[in-house]
Amino acid sequence: MIRSYEALTNGQFVTVSFGWHKYAPWGSMGGEDGSTNQVEIIRTNGTTEGTFGKCSRKVLTKGDVVRLITATGVGA
Repeated sequence: MIRSYEALTNGQFVTVSFGWHKYAPWGSMGGEDGSTNQVEIIRTNGTTEGTFGKCSRKVLTKGDVVRLITATGVGA
């Protein structure tokens, strides 16, 4: 699941802490590993910051988008 938030004013900030952001969950019963939780910040100029699992007080400007990307499942 991906949830996106857009900054509506300048000077907002975001703090995020996701578990399972460094290591992907391991596959079970011969299945592939899952993916990690991630945070992306898409700036108004089109550049992308991320992907990371933790950030503290990242300053946003109007129009920046923060995307919270949750991990995928694992299994056969």
